[in-house]
This record gives sequence, structure tokens and C-alpha cells, in this order.
Amino acid sequence: FVMPAVQGYGLPALEALHRGVPVVMHRDSGASEIFRATPWVEIIESYDDLVSGLRRLNTRIGEGDLTVDSWPAVPTDNGWAEEISQECGWLDRAEA
Repeated sequence: FVMPAVQGYGLPALEALHRGVPVVMHRDSGASEIFRATPWVEIIESYDDLVSGLRRLNTRIGEGDLTVDSWPAVPTDNGWAEEISQECGWLDRAEA
């Protein structure tokens, strides 16, 4: 999935990743900071980097770097709510 445009929340990229589709996204997209450490996402700095970003991602795909073990955990509303509730002490960690 290619998302070179700046997206406020990066929802299209999140949806693609949820379906197991690798992503090329702009660094200013809302979700890019979440996925910096995964081989499933190539983050480009500008529109001029799109072709080189696609090449880097295709290289990782060809080398077999995109495995089930390296698939990123896609954040969910429930997951975030649970983490925040635990951190704030609103939910006992044993209850989670």
C-alpha cells in the first residue's frame, strides 16, 4: 500500500497493515511514529523518496524479511484504552 500524502491519522495505512499488506508512508502521516521499527513499513521523508522507498520495501519483501513474527501490532481503540486505564490506575493490571 502506498500513502505518500500526509494523512492526519494514517488510517488507510493502519487498515492495510491490519490486512497484512506492506506500506510505504510519508513520515508526517499520523501513524508513522508507531511503525518506525517494523520491516513492514517504509517511511519516506518526502515525495521525492517514493521510488527509492518502494525499492527498499521490495528488497525486504524479496529477502523474506516480512514474516509473521515481524508483523507489527496494529493499535486498537480497546488496546489503547486498556493501557491508559492501567497506567492511570483505573484498572487493576490483574483484571486485564
